[in-house]
Amino acid sequence: MTPDENAEPPAVVQMTGTAAGSGTVFQAARDMYVRFDAVRSSAVVVPVQPSPPAAHDLLIGRAAEQQELYRLLDPRSDTAVTVVSGLAGVGKTALARHAAARVAHDSLFPGGAVMVNLHGYESALSVNAAQVFGAMLRALGQAPSDIPSRLSEQAAAYHYLLAQRATANRPVLLVLDNASTAGQIADLLPAPGPHRVLVTSREVLAPRIPAARGMRLAPLAAGGAADLLTATVARHDAGTIRPPTVATIAVLADLCGHLPLALEIVAALIATGYAPEQLTAALQDTHTRLSFLDDGERAVRAAFDLSFGRLAPEEAASFALLSLNPGPELATETAAALLARSHSDTRRTITALYRAHLLEAGADADRWSMHDLLRLYADAVLVQQHTPEGRHEALQRVLQHYSDRVWTEERCFYPPEKTGEAHDERWVQRRQQAIEWFDLELPNLIGAINRAAAGGLPDLSVRIASHLFHYFDHYRLWPEWEATSRTALNAARASGDGMAQARLLCSLGLLLREQHRLEEARDAQTESLELARETGDAVREGWAGVHLGGVLRDLRNYPAAAEVLRRAVEVFARLGDAHGQGWAHHNLGSVHAATGRLDVAVGAYEESIRVRTRAGDSYGAVFTWTQLGAAHAMAGQLTRAADCLQQSMDLSRRLNYTDEGALAQGLMSSVCALQDKHDLASDHRRAAFAAIRSLAALDKSVIALSELGTQQADIGDRTGAEHTYRAALDLLGVQPAERHRLADQVAEEIARLALRSAPTA
Repeated sequence: MTPDENAEPPAVVQMTGTAAGSGTVFQAARDMYVRFDAVRSSAVVVPVQPSPPAAHDLLIGRAAEQQELYRLLDPRSDTAVTVVSGLAGVGKTALARHAAARVAHDSLFPGGAVMVNLHGYESALSVNAAQVFGAMLRALGQAPSDIPSRLSEQAAAYHYLLAQRATANRPVLLVLDNASTAGQIADLLPAPGPHRVLVTSREVLAPRIPAARGMRLAPLAAGGAADLLTATVARHDAGTIRPPTVATIAVLADLCGHLPLALEIVAALIATGYAPEQLTAALQDTHTRLSFLDDGERAVRAAFDLSFGRLAPEEAASFALLSLNPGPELATETAAALLARSHSDTRRTITALYRAHLLEAGADADRWSMHDLLRLYADAVLVQQHTPEGRHEALQRVLQHYSDRVWTEERCFYPPEKTGEAHDERWVQRRQQAIEWFDLELPNLIGAINRAAAGGLPDLSVRIASHLFHYFDHYRLWPEWEATSRTALNAARASGDGMAQARLLCSLGLLLREQHRLEEARDAQTESLELARETGDAVREGWAGVHLGGVLRDLRNYPAAAEVLRRAVEVFARLGDAHGQGWAHHNLGSVHAATGRLDVAVGAYEESIRVRTRAGDSYGAVFTWTQLGAAHAMAGQLTRAADCLQQSMDLSRRLNYTDEGALAQGLMSSVCALQDKHDLASDHRRAAFAAIRSLAALDKSVIALSELGTQQADIGDRTGAEHTYRAALDLLGVQPAERHRLADQVAEEIARLALRSAPTA
């Protein structure tokens, strides 16, 4: 988060419309984005783990298909997109994973190899391209700070990264698993070149995708099915069971429809001691009972029924309850909370379900998922065998677990001074661990917010959504931030919880301000402030006042902004909240600076620093030192300005705030120029520009240069401002226009490309 700045926002013309099935479409300048009213899930993109050719011998019965895929995926082949299609349970994902692991092992894709499950056949978990871009960029090595926030910009950054790697002869492999339509993946496909895409689907999608080649994956041949069943039984067996005869194996393979998913479940049943002849009879009986299904569905469902019937009572109950998890996979600790059992008991149960092939290994260690057919089966069992009260209690337990954990992890985003921790390497590592936890759990957390809101648990929906704020802000996940906030806000309104509404409106107002939807931001913060006062929530009253004051300043309603901020100062002073008091004084200083009352602005900034210093709040002080330096420079106090900017640069370096440090150093170059220290000014300018360009995300870099140029002009360094504006145009690849003010041209380019940003305290 960044504080209020002095740059005036560009004018925004906004048009709205409706996106069928999605939400409201906004257009600002020439940029279009969708405000999702409900984000159902979020993508988890994982790197492909390389494995040597010998490991692929475990994929029995698919040698020819593996060899063909290896040939098609080679960047030197003429096939850009390969689509593997076939029945559910036929082994598409296993084949894709093995093929990708082999080409990754052979270093055919130095640009990276990644895989994402699109959950195309599960409506609650399905993800589209817009929800994949950011995760793809992170998985392919893009720094989080360099990933744009708007979906259109994420899409552009994704394709730009692919283009860069193609130019550098660093092919990328994208494995898009479980797609249901060509439209679900269309926007993810790279331009023609060395990159390769491997898609799996139950549908025959290849004819609907340009330049794609299809591979229809049939059930295993009779010999391959028998071999897989025999090998899987042997893998499970510790030498204590009588192996099936060749004839029995053949009959069982036929009853499984030669589908690997069913074969593996049946093998697990035999390994638990189920006599092969009895299993054959039971499968035949189940096939008769399920005659209304087609062959593939009947074979899989029969295997499910028998495997479930062999579970111990606790295992069967647990299997059904695990389907209540709101996302695509869950950790063992989450399962323990859902089942209300100890971690060790839960691990034993999960191990039993995994051995029975009713659970699969997840994307990371100690995480588990269900095949989508098994999830549907477990849902049906859940309704049949658990009372509504029991289902609700279990759902409440798992949602409470996510609520408690998200609160714990979010605290790692707080400045050390606020939590009493030392700012050392351990704090940095713990914060990174929290980010990685959020990365893994985001689909579950979004699902939890929606399930809690729909399931009559508004408090949990509100709490989870509220504690995602810092993570969303860190990655600039604007659509998810808005969608989860609105879902929880609607739940809070339905329950009449005024305090929760105030909290969510305050968070939503911050996002709207970042998007330069200033009138909406003003309305949200105003309502938050009113609700906070009505409910006696003094903390929220103070923060709503701080943020409303910032929005009113952006709208140039300076008298109203000053009044709101003065009241916020009083509220935080009564609470003894130095962090809030420091921001209120800081924002008040920015209002006075905007109106030319520099002596009053300096006083407000100095009071902010005094309050922060007493509380040891170096986190917030770094921003105030920058603006205090700018105010001194505007007043002609150049020595004081240099001292303040040096403080900001030192703190920024210690806290790793690259963008704030660059702003302070850019202003320092102007102060040096005004002191006729031109060599030193040049050194600072080069360092500032290099730091700003290192941000990589075009929107952040151009806006940072624009803000720096504005403040340089404000303090009287017109030459320095001209250098900065030219650097911004150069970054955009735009030539300076004749008879056109550089500041105006940069502002027009920013508006044209919708590269807008607004700071938040």
